Amino acid sequence: MHFNKKIKFKNYLIEIKLKKKSFSIKNRYYFGYPVGEKKLFHNKNLSFQCRKLSGYFFIIEINKDHINFYTDIVGNYRVYYYQEKNFMFVTDDLNSIIKRKKKNSFKLDKNGFNFYKLKNYTPGNKTFLNGIFKFQPGSKFSIKNSDHLSIKRYYLNYENLPNFKILKDEFDENFRNQFRLLKNKKIILFFSGGRDSLL
Repeated sequence: MHFNKKIKFKNYLIEIKLKKKSFSIKNRYYFGYPVGEKKLFHNKNLSFQCRKLSGYFFIIEINKDHINFYTDIVGNYRVYYYQEKNFMFVTDDLNSIIKRKKKNSFKLDKNGFNFYKLKNYTPGNKTFLNGIFKFQPGSKFSIKNSDHLSIKRYYLNYENLPNFKILKDEFDENFRNQFRLLKNKKIILFFSGGRDSLL
């Protein structure tokens, strides 16, 4: 099932086209595979919710005067956007952006492309093409009654000094929580397709 939606704030139009919607709760739309306890999805604080969720996901929260986009902490659910005057297009299909415009409208971003060849990913919000951007990992993107896209990190930075008790407690809580979620469930293993998958 495709998710197609047009949202207008004053003179600004946002068009969203995503391939699959996992589920929705009130004004929130979840994509990908967010993993967490059922009660977590009803928490009003979406930034808190995103910090606690596992899996890969993209969340859209639509309000009367603003819209928020949330990405998973490592950006595994890739979503792209481009903006023009009074218009923003959001999609998980890069080709659909290119098809909307003339074929040669977007020029190759040489810095993004060269970085990808070295590191196997593009930095920040860059893609291979100038003018087309990706939503960065672990972030909340907001548009309120205008074309201004504000970006905030939703996760809290830990102090830089090693604190093994905090690390151990966090690991222990996450590890136990994952097993609680898997109880009486069919288990699916995701492999990266790289050398680590052969271990």
